[in-house]
Amino acid sequence: MRINAARQAADPGAPESSKAAIYNTLDPVQALATMETMTLEAVFVLKDFHRHMESPVVVRRLRDVGQKFSANRRTLILTAPSISMPPELESLVEYVDLPLPDPQRLRQIVEETFKRLSKAHTLQLKLDGSGMDAMAANLRGLTEEEAERAISQTLVARYALCPETIADVLEAKKELLRHSGMLEFIDASENMASVGGLDNLKHWLAQRRGAWEDAARKFGLEPPRGVIILGVQGCGKSMCARAIAGEWKLPLVKFDTAAVYEKYIGETEKRIQKVFQVAEGLAPCVLWIDELEKVFAGSGPDSASVDAGVSSRILAAFLGWMQERKAPAFVAATCNNGPFPGTDPQRKM
Repeated sequence: MRINAARQAADPGAPESSKAAIYNTLDPVQALATMETMTLEAVFVLKDFHRHMESPVVVRRLRDVGQKFSANRRTLILTAPSISMPPELESLVEYVDLPLPDPQRLRQIVEETFKRLSKAHTLQLKLDGSGMDAMAANLRGLTEEEAERAISQTLVARYALCPETIADVLEAKKELLRHSGMLEFIDASENMASVGGLDNLKHWLAQRRGAWEDAARKFGLEPPRGVIILGVQGCGKSMCARAIAGEWKLPLVKFDTAAVYEKYIGETEKRIQKVFQVAEGLAPCVLWIDELEKVFAGSGPDSASVDAGVSSRILAAFLGWMQERKAPAFVAATCNNGPFPGTDPQRKM
């Protein structure tokens, strides 16, 4: 780590390499000590500083800096993919959780990436406004960096923004989600006509067709939240989940329940929240949770003695998300056994 004295005010064209580093700030403790003595009104950004948070000396220095900065026009910003804040710093910290880019921002990224690559390559623009919107829709659920990488790959391959690139970015997104180890795109070619019987389910789905559209929301209709399909093994539960997505023509995303568990305390809960966040970013979509009962197998009055209460906390997080979420992500859960611990057998989602 080092602190750079910016020369951009005096010379806006000065390159990054010409900025002078403040002496003796490679060590995080010394860098914080230097910040504490500076009188310059500024915003200090510490990138990936979570790697040093396990040191009690660093935590003490951060507390000193935070208390001093709170009395004047100086701010310290810590950036990290995830961070566990020590209790000593909780009262001094404001959390800013950056959301995934919305469709408007994704379309802007498409335009910016095309413009940037056009300086080095001869690219053709063959997409109209609706095509650009479709491309942005296929990028939902990705971070800005992931979206830019997917766009760059298809532009370099085809040297154009054309209808084929819309499918290309969707395939790139599927691959990125597959590597995440928790979510996977599933081909939903079936529809409810492929399913025999289940007339009540078919009628229920037909009544709610189009509930995801803007016109339905403006009218005041609330999108359905989900269904649980209960039955013995081999009776077609998975086919029903795929048919729901195919019937509504929505993307189907499968949640790998086995991949959510981590050996470290607190990591499982973080991973389940990440799944919810990505599912909302992909909305409208169908989130398929296969063998739901296995996720909450340890929940119940004695769960603390089985897995330190992890299953109960996951169940609470899942129920809370089902109740409070605003994004139109429909849950199609399948299970072999029921009811679930702590739930009413007659309760509907």
